[in-house]
Amino acid sequence: MAWRIVFAVAYTAVLAYHLWNSLRIQEKYIGHLHLTFASTMNVTLLNKHNEQIAMGYMGTAFETSQINKFYDCTTESSHICLTWSQGKVEIKLDVIQEVDAEVECYNIIWQALGPHTLPMDCYDAKYSHWYGGPEIFNQQWPIEKHPMKMQPYVSGDYISHPHAFGSVIERYWLSSGGVGIRVDESVPLHYGINRTHICFKADYNGYQNRENLLPKLNYMICHAGNIKATHQYMQERYFAKPVQIPDERMFRSPIWSTWARYKIRINQSVIIQYASEIVEHRFPNSQLEIDDTYTINYGDFIFDSIRFPDPQKMLKQLHEMGFRVTLWIHPFANTDSSAFAEGIKVGYFVRDQGGNNTGLVKWWQGIAGVLDVTNSEAVHWWQNRLKSMQQLGIDSFKFDAGESVYLPAGFTTASSLPNPCFFTQAYVDVISKFGRQIEVRAAYQSQEHGIFVRIMDKDSSWGYKNGLQTIIPTALQFSIAGYPFILPDMIGGNAYDYENLTHLNAGNLAVGYDGPLPDPELYIRWLELSAFFPSMQLSIVPWQYNDTIVQIAKDMVKLHEDYVTPRILSLAKRAVRTGEPIMRPLWWIAPEDKTALKMDSQFLIGDNLLVAPVLAKGKRSKDVYLPRGKWKDMIHGSTYYGPNWHMEIAVPLNKIVYFERIDT
Repeated sequence: MAWRIVFAVAYTAVLAYHLWNSLRIQEKYIGHLHLTFASTMNVTLLNKHNEQIAMGYMGTAFETSQINKFYDCTTESSHICLTWSQGKVEIKLDVIQEVDAEVECYNIIWQALGPHTLPMDCYDAKYSHWYGGPEIFNQQWPIEKHPMKMQPYVSGDYISHPHAFGSVIERYWLSSGGVGIRVDESVPLHYGINRTHICFKADYNGYQNRENLLPKLNYMICHAGNIKATHQYMQERYFAKPVQIPDERMFRSPIWSTWARYKIRINQSVIIQYASEIVEHRFPNSQLEIDDTYTINYGDFIFDSIRFPDPQKMLKQLHEMGFRVTLWIHPFANTDSSAFAEGIKVGYFVRDQGGNNTGLVKWWQGIAGVLDVTNSEAVHWWQNRLKSMQQLGIDSFKFDAGESVYLPAGFTTASSLPNPCFFTQAYVDVISKFGRQIEVRAAYQSQEHGIFVRIMDKDSSWGYKNGLQTIIPTALQFSIAGYPFILPDMIGGNAYDYENLTHLNAGNLAVGYDGPLPDPELYIRWLELSAFFPSMQLSIVPWQYNDTIVQIAKDMVKLHEDYVTPRILSLAKRAVRTGEPIMRPLWWIAPEDKTALKMDSQFLIGDNLLVAPVLAKGKRSKDVYLPRGKWKDMIHGSTYYGPNWHMEIAVPLNKIVYFERIDT
């Protein structure tokens, strides 16, 4: 009888020990990062005051019953190591703490150990605002305001595919709680966001995986205090600073493009007439850009001799009229071009999956081969063809495309590109050799180049569907991604004629050249906003409307040249030293201000100039939020104090309201 009692007591003690041990391992701590294992695997990040600044759900591909079934391989206090090997769940988690002065970072690494597990972590977007990531069609700020479905994280063309990611893309996100996330370039990343969660997944679907690697999700999550301090730390750690500023004349005076006004209907007489009109109306210029279509076949960088019978004479005339001239360039060579016939013989284009044949792609102007920008011989050949245009009298170039979405399926390049965005990076590296007067529309890890990065084509509309209201959010997105030299798209938008596009021509917006002029009021408000950007770009011209709009345009160009440009040039030179943006969100000077953290219709130039454009049709007043400080209304002369809303400040159609902070 006694042995039974002893056995029962011992058995109960063993059960109690195992129960206590199982409860004990339901939580893991490393620094201020806290893991909890319940029905989900929760992660919480605290600041130095033990206040929650981020929360999320890790390993969200797990089944609930498997969350607690891990082996603890941790051997030191600054490193959590856990492995799961239950059924189809085979995965390892490493969390490694880094502490640098006032900054805490945690390297989170999920390594799949079997073929059935896809690592995925999600963080809360319901109680925190998020910024960063890709340029998108319906750009909003903060970014959780517009959901994007989970998809491969590669640069794309959102004009052709409005639900894809855009041309400028970085693996960096920032929260209002002062948390920065940077996903490693080696990760086959999928990303999605909605109003409740922002999620990151490692999945080779949509990526090349010729070595049959198992997916790894590897990212750094950091906190350095408030949102500004964290961003400055992440920027310094992960983004290069520009080595120089772009051409100063591009900052100061407008770029005039043929695209929105003429689309593909250009020839030598049209170009001269366009330039003559600009001169006759006494507008300044930085350059005149000849867009699509000046060639017979796409990819042949030679003027069509029928439409341009004497291009050298035309260029000489333009120079004598005071214009520098740039030319629209892309990396495609259509199959009917002489460039394609020449390049295919020597392997200058991206090849198909087998690596033996040129891989063809469909772009907005046909079927083409794509320049292999990792092939040094191909690059030399391509650059020499552009230099021939410069010898003719072309001053510089507008470089289009470059997104990884225009790579052939299962592509092969001279140098391996495990991350398709490396193609975009290599493309910008190649074209940056043409100097400071160029512009690009695609960028990935391209911050070092002192060139203008253009916002993707905008529609001639007011709203968030790629219209006027997306311009400030897109500019702030570029700023946070480390691109301070922002070129807005054409003033008034591109005037695409969507109503007359059919299934036969939907991929080619150039056929929509007969669309109506943008709404005059929209055009005016777009002019006013563009006056405060680092550069202005016109194509549809004010004299297509009336004399009143011509005068408003002259006033805005003068405001830009005389008042805005000196400030922007000073900030541009500072950006070379510090990497700081020129155009800044309101939270830059008010990182704890809840209204500033979600403001998407106002912005700062530096720290002391606040711009509050009218972005809605019919409005002749503006509700303006001013952060803490004393501010002077520069069109009325009134003084206001923040932090506070100031309602219905009068803004006539020919004005834009802006404020200088005067208590600095």
